[in-house]
Amino acid sequence: MARMIAQDRLRNFGRFDAALESSKRGISRNIAGGEDTSGTAERYKLIRAARDLADNFPPVRSLLLKFATYVSGRLSYQSRTGNKDLDAQVERYWSDWCAKCDFLRRHDFTTLLQLAVMAILRDGDCGFVIVREAGELRLQSVEADRIGSPYNRLIDSDKYIGGIMLDEYGRPEKYQIYVRTINNQYIDSTDIDSAEFIHLFDATRLDEYRGRSAFATALNAARDLQEALKAEIQAIKYASYQTGVITTENGSADASDYFATRTPNDNGQTEKLSNIDPGAINYLSPGEKMEMFQSERPGGAFGEFIRLVQSHICMSVGLPYGFAFDADKSGPMARMEAAMAERTFARWRGLLESQFLNRIKNIVLLDAAARGEIDDSEFLLDGRWCWPAKVSIDYGREATADIALWKAGLKTAGQIYSDAGEDYEEALRARAKEASMIKELGQEFEIQASRISDSVPESAIDITTEIGEVAPLIETIGIGGTDALSGILASLGRGELSPQQVGIILRTVFGMDEASASQITNAEPAPTPAPQQAAASQFEDGKNKPTGGMIAEAKKGLEWRAKYNRGGTNVGVARARDISNGENLSDETVKRMHSYFSRHEVDKKGQGFQPGEEGFPSAGRIAWALWGGDAGQTWAAAKVEQINRNRKLRRKTKSVADMKRDPHGRVVGFEMKTELVMPTPTNDEEEEDFIDRCMVDDTMKSEYPDQNQRIAVCKTQWKNK
Repeated sequence: MARMIAQDRLRNFGRFDAALESSKRGISRNIAGGEDTSGTAERYKLIRAARDLADNFPPVRSLLLKFATYVSGRLSYQSRTGNKDLDAQVERYWSDWCAKCDFLRRHDFTTLLQLAVMAILRDGDCGFVIVREAGELRLQSVEADRIGSPYNRLIDSDKYIGGIMLDEYGRPEKYQIYVRTINNQYIDSTDIDSAEFIHLFDATRLDEYRGRSAFATALNAARDLQEALKAEIQAIKYASYQTGVITTENGSADASDYFATRTPNDNGQTEKLSNIDPGAINYLSPGEKMEMFQSERPGGAFGEFIRLVQSHICMSVGLPYGFAFDADKSGPMARMEAAMAERTFARWRGLLESQFLNRIKNIVLLDAAARGEIDDSEFLLDGRWCWPAKVSIDYGREATADIALWKAGLKTAGQIYSDAGEDYEEALRARAKEASMIKELGQEFEIQASRISDSVPESAIDITTEIGEVAPLIETIGIGGTDALSGILASLGRGELSPQQVGIILRTVFGMDEASASQITNAEPAPTPAPQQAAASQFEDGKNKPTGGMIAEAKKGLEWRAKYNRGGTNVGVARARDISNGENLSDETVKRMHSYFSRHEVDKKGQGFQPGEEGFPSAGRIAWALWGGDAGQTWAAAKVEQINRNRKLRRKTKSVADMKRDPHGRVVGFEMKTELVMPTPTNDEEEEDFIDRCMVDDTMKSEYPDQNQRIAVCKTQWKNK
């Protein structure tokens, strides 16, 4: 009666139902710390079971490989010291060190990191000893079973936990590392100071000193599944071997009366089991029948059981089942599971950075600076880790969202590159290098860069034939942007848009600063173009005839092009024909020749330009010859210099003639009466050729010294042809 009263009180006045003990369910274990006297024994039992599954059970092995690949499949370090030269120096040294960091010379740094991730999941923890070899630091890996010994007679105590010696405050002081022989004997223990040992583990309790296998909660279920699969496979194989049985109304018939000839066994008895060949005909006596065996194994419930156990394995490591084993999902659920998996990977990356990566990186860089391998700086250790691209099932959708966030200013380009697993600065340098190569190819073949690839926007440098600084606006908005800008300014001139409206457009759409926008909106309108007049030649007839050296080069270029079918464009071929025929060249042609040689001087450094080099004559060498070769380069440069001198003389003379004087003959000012004659396209002229000619026109350069403005006007002239 007293016991019944006490039980009633517990039920009526207790707070939690789960605290009630009952014979209907198992009793919970006693309260224990994260480490106790049985901890070491349990840890090694879990290691044995987990390693056995990883070696013999494909789902566990697959999960380990996937986890390690997604967490640290490709890792790089980006130095951020604030000094570009030092950043490059640090990153180069770190990359070289990572290739040879393994003391045993088996793995590089990324492989060691992936193996460490698998070891933490499978065994519970692992470690690395920092050693010095030939003056440089190296890493020596230590598996979990070598931290302490499975056969160590020392009992875990307040001063010793699983191979870790503690100080009076319970902090790790030394790690006892054993040598494991090929016969799995643990010998020659060495005590390693905690400052020289990097211990990696994923703790689940605040007072744990070592981790335990992440599969601990699912090991029994996984082993049950492994054994069930083996048994089910045996049952299926046995059922597949059985064909059927012949029976009578009274029971089983004597199989010796049927089928082919019988051979007695070793005991002289007739075999009752027979193999049936394909296409065999069986004759049965009256009252007998043959029943075929049927098997429905494995059943549908067994498949659900497999998925249940697999989901338990996934949950033990924090991954959704659909991400690890079920790739058929799509839509919001698949995206949610990918996001959940990415959260798990991000947590592990943070764990690796705090326990391992930052520590070893700091030690290696400071050691290199102390030995003079790299320059020292107070910001030497500043940097970031660039992890693999985040997990996604729809990169196109996310890329569109990232672009929208970037345009709205809610996300930086650096964050987008980081999510893709790329180094922002390295990617920009690669893009700049690619753009430079595309532009060089455009110059080599005398075409605009935008015709090779849309990744390089068309800009003034692609069209103008002069070497000079390109205005940032053109590089930013491209040719299409200049067309739009021209239309906006035209609307301003016609009064369709107010200066305030145009100023807002220039600042928000084209990214101009307020001062530049105000300067454009308050500028005076350009004078109305007068009808085009033919420009007189700077020289008398016959004074622009090519030299003998130019003629020889042009003929050689035509012969090479016909023979090798490469080099130059149709414009270059036409120029070679004019030169080889000794025709007098116009001033515009001379200036275009000078422009060509200025742009293609770099071709001389290419492979096959000089005799004796492989690939001679190269396409660049043939094109160079078509324009007159070195002789043409020298001749065109001298002619253009003379043209410029004559132009300055004419301007000076015209200015004197237009002086304004008072009645006493004194000069009181100047009246400039320059007639604006703008170039216009000819009927057979291509857009590229016209823009090229328009950009170097003397009148255009004089009236529109700003390249942005001049190219906009030239484009307008082409549209209004």
